[in-house]
Amino acid sequence: MLAPDNEQPAGELKTLKDIENYPYWPDTERTKARRKMEKDAEKAGKLAKKLHEETDYAIAFAGESPYNSEKHRFTRGFTQWFTDIKRRPEFYHAFASKMLQHGMDRAEIYLNAVGDYVDRVNSGPGDMGTQTGPMLSLEDFRKFCLPYQVKSFRLIRKYTKAKICAHMCGSFHLYVKDLTNIGLDIIGQQIGFAYKMEPELLKKDFGDIITFWGGVDTQIVLIHYTPAQIREWVKRCIETLAPGYITAANHIIERDVSPEKIWIALKAIKELGEYH
Repeated sequence: MLAPDNEQPAGELKTLKDIENYPYWPDTERTKARRKMEKDAEKAGKLAKKLHEETDYAIAFAGESPYNSEKHRFTRGFTQWFTDIKRRPEFYHAFASKMLQHGMDRAEIYLNAVGDYVDRVNSGPGDMGTQTGPMLSLEDFRKFCLPYQVKSFRLIRKYTKAKICAHMCGSFHLYVKDLTNIGLDIIGQQIGFAYKMEPELLKKDFGDIITFWGGVDTQIVLIHYTPAQIREWVKRCIETLAPGYITAANHIIERDVSPEKIWIALKAIKELGEYH
């Protein structure tokens, strides 16, 4: 559960000067802080190189995304984020630009160390949908979110040829084409029951331009479906979305999912997941 907006880290900022004076921006310039990040990045680079050269693992860069609209929303506060978009766009862009600046500073340090060895970079706007529709109109998404993703992806591409993967919950159908146009390769996870997120519709509209990740639903399928129904759901996702589909849980599997149902889904994936 989210805290009230006035308890979010930047929930009470009012002016552009407040943004500049905000005391919690990450310190990427101070020598001590930067040396610590560079040391951590060096360790990560050595590990990524070892895994890349000695295993068949797909190596993921999962941290330090240059910019994420969801983090902006959490830092500013859910209501404030929407209010800034509609009533204070200058403030919104100033805050977003500051987040992007610090995010790019951090990401550059780590990507410089691991970029040659990773297969996937996790980056994107974050959760941008609800069960019943997208959070923003396409016009607002293009104005307030997409420009920062363009700059984020551009930085990533400077350091690696890895696929760019975005985790997005809820109904994100409205945004898929724009994200692929700026370089997104893989998108997940809420395939199934949110608005316009049926496997068949996703395949029809975007199957030739993006790889989908997810589909094994953790809200309904793994909670309420029988073993036979779980198997049928996995089969439906694979047969509909493949090729170019990564079968996985829609999200973290919570404790209300029994181990038996996880095993049933895994068996179905192993049985049905081979395709040519």
